[in-house]
Amino acid sequence: MRILANQYREEVVGLGTDILLQRKVKLKDKVFVTGFHGVGYVGFLAIQHLVKALNAEKIGFILTDSLPPLVRMDDNSLVAPYELYSSGRFIFLLTNVPLAQDAMRPFCENVAEWVSENGLREAILIGGLDVNTKKEGDESLLRIAATRRYIAANVPKDPMLESELYIVGPLAYLLLFFEILDFPAIAVLPYAHTNLPDPRAASVAVRYFAERYGLDVNISELMKKAEEFEKQLKQIEHLEEKIEKIRGAGGPGTYYI
Repeated sequence: MRILANQYREEVVGLGTDILLQRKVKLKDKVFVTGFHGVGYVGFLAIQHLVKALNAEKIGFILTDSLPPLVRMDDNSLVAPYELYSSGRFIFLLTNVPLAQDAMRPFCENVAEWVSENGLREAILIGGLDVNTKKEGDESLLRIAATRRYIAANVPKDPMLESELYIVGPLAYLLLFFEILDFPAIAVLPYAHTNLPDPRAASVAVRYFAERYGLDVNISELMKKAEEFEKQLKQIEHLEEKIEKIRGAGGPGTYYI
């Protein structure tokens, strides 16, 4: 994989993944932050919101051998599948497109090595946890999972993910590779609905992030999205109830709307 280079280009090549920085950026002691399109799209929604709320600057891209041929426009700027942003103490990886199954391991392995080798301080990974796994009477909003190095340096105040539950997908790969590299990393997993994107759960992760690093991050946009999704969900549930009543009254079994 080769593209035209420029004077600011930094490249990490291996395992079918290129990490390209368009300008020189100080990475040492920064905090790496990312999330993916998992349960409730929580990771993606949270990172997308943080990038905008913190006015982060785009500094580079990640390319893979299975890079999807997709771009779009947003605020007079092209949006690529996998982008790197910088804001203050933080380096954000925004995954605008879900990772292909065969790209997950090389992508995550290379990213973890890049983070570790460039002297970043720690990683915070955001995902979602199926709300159906929440036990009756549990009032907590999230669970966490972390590498040994993170736990040794920070006493977690929030409840750990139960041993019978598994993290899957790119978040699992990143945690695994950070553990192998003896790098401090934590996964923040708010309880989320699985049938629709869950901005309310994403707001829980954003609040956790803001409190953890002493930031003031406005979540009103996420809450507005949450209210819109919840309204749509109620409309769908109402329609389903209406159809079931018609079916129960002996109406035809199939409807096209």
